[in-house]
Amino acid sequence: SLVLSSFVVGSVVTGMSRLEILLRAHREEEEHLRDYLSRHKVSWPLRNKIWVFVFKIQKVAKKHVLESNVELIKRLPKAMLFELRVEVYIPILTMHPFFGTYAVSSADKYAMHTLVEKFAISELALDAECELFIMGEPGQFMHFVVSGQLRYRMGGGSVVFREAMRASIAGRRSIVVPIDADAADDAHVCGPGDWLSEACLWLKWTHTGSAEAKSNCEIASLHAEKFQQVMHQFLPQAYRYAHLFLEYA
Repeated sequence: SLVLSSFVVGSVVTGMSRLEILLRAHREEEEHLRDYLSRHKVSWPLRNKIWVFVFKIQKVAKKHVLESNVELIKRLPKAMLFELRVEVYIPILTMHPFFGTYAVSSADKYAMHTLVEKFAISELALDAECELFIMGEPGQFMHFVVSGQLRYRMGGGSVVFREAMRASIAGRRSIVVPIDADAADDAHVCGPGDWLSEACLWLKWTHTGSAEAKSNCEIASLHAEKFQQVMHQFLPQAYRYAHLFLEYA
C-alpha cells in the first residue's frame, strides 16, 4: 500500500512538473513575440491581428490530433510506423483515380508504399480563414481535403484552364481545376474527397489563385518533388498519365 501510494504521488509530481515545463515554454514563446513586436514598433491594429491568429493556432492544436503532435508515434519501430502510415494515408491518396489504380495493382503497389516510406505525405490542420497557399507561390504540394472545407479563389479574374496549362509548359503560370462554384463570393469550395493543385505533380507551376480554410479542416499534402523522384524510380509508366493529363487539359 505504501509502495502504491508512493508510485501514485511520484506520477502526479512528474505530471505536474511536465505541465509546468510546457506552460513555462508557452509563456516564453509569447513573451518573445511580445518583445519582438514592441522592439519593432509594430502598429497596434497589426499586433491585435497577430495575437488573434496566435490564439487561433493554439486552439487548432487542441482540436486536431496530427501525427506530428503524438510523441508516442515517434517512438514506434520503423516497420510499425510504416504500417501505420500506410493505413492512414493510402486511403486518402486513393480517392484520386491515378493513385486508386496503382494502389490496387500488386505490380505497382511498391511505388505507393515508397511514397509513404519516404515521408512524401504530410498532415496539416487549418483554422477557418487561415491560408493554405496564396497567388504567386510556387506549387510544391498536391493537397487532399480530409475534413472541413477549403475555399479557392482565382486571381485576376476567370482563366481558362487549357490556356493556363499551355502557358505552364512554356514556364509561365497555371491554375488548379475549379471544383464547386460558390456564387456568393465567386469562389470554389472543396470538401472531403476533393483535391487541389494536382498539376504541380506533372508540371512546374505557380499558383494564380489562393486557397483558405472556409471551416476548420485537415489537409493531407503530397510533396511534388518527392512524388516525381519515386515515380521516376519505381513507376516510370506514370508518364502515360502525365500525357493524358495534358491532353485532357
